[in-house]
Amino acid sequence: MPAIERTNVSEYQRIRALHRWLTPTTRMERPLRYMPEGTRRRIISLLRTLNFKYNRIPPPPLDPKIRHELTAGYRNDILMLQDLIGRDLSHWLQ
Repeated sequence: MPAIERTNVSEYQRIRALHRWLTPTTRMERPLRYMPEGTRRRIISLLRTLNFKYNRIPPPPLDPKIRHELTAGYRNDILMLQDLIGRDLSHWLQ
């Protein structure tokens, strides 16, 4: 099985209010509007960096019952895909 790098892995925000406050620029800049432009930009940049770095947690694991239902529901599709691409996808059915 080839090593595949994981990208765009889902994550949840630990502090959702902070993330929402930092997402739209206008909402965040309103309280900082009296600061000099350069200082304001540095603060916003720092807060966004900290939000990105420390405010993320992995999503909760998939409930085994739901995983079983999804696997059973897509079993035929997985088997057809396996035949189509010529790769063993049996580990998806476990």
